[in-house]
Amino acid sequence: MSEPSLEEQQKHLQQLLNSLKGLIKNLPLSLPCGAKEGPIGKYFPDKAEYDEEEGPYFTFNKAYERVFQGLAESDRELLVMRGKYGIERVHTCMTIFSKISGIEKNNGLVLIAARALDLVELCKTVIAKVIPSKANTCGPAERKQTLLSKAAAVQDEDNEPRDKEDEPNDKDYRPK
Repeated sequence: MSEPSLEEQQKHLQQLLNSLKGLIKNLPLSLPCGAKEGPIGKYFPDKAEYDEEEGPYFTFNKAYERVFQGLAESDRELLVMRGKYGIERVHTCMTIFSKISGIEKNNGLVLIAARALDLVELCKTVIAKVIPSKANTCGPAERKQTLLSKAAAVQDEDNEPRDKEDEPNDKDYRPK
């Protein structure tokens, strides 16, 4: 079995990042916003700074492992948060690091794609758990699957970041 070409790896990763972005845009409003002091805000860089000796994947993966690995699934689900310091920051970090020259060395793109797939599945799980309570009061059970499919299918054609008006103001957020 041959290894996928660089172009195939990039295309696969982009599809996963688009799916993740669609899920992020459709996270239920009942989920909290991430905090700057939280694990995602603390460990995921907002710039493409990395150790030249170790390479860009090492830096990204170190942050990912510090935040997501070694936790029970229920604790990982609590990390699915909205806002600037939520899952969106992880998505942004993945996007930035996936475009760094040399990331493809040592299967960096394949490894980032595996992390992206993990987050897609995690977001789907959280959305599925939040939506049933609403689906039971709003209509048929199929609504849950429709909303989940719709959330995964949403993609920005221009891949531009959302407008500031779409961003919740983290310091003004109050859980219901």
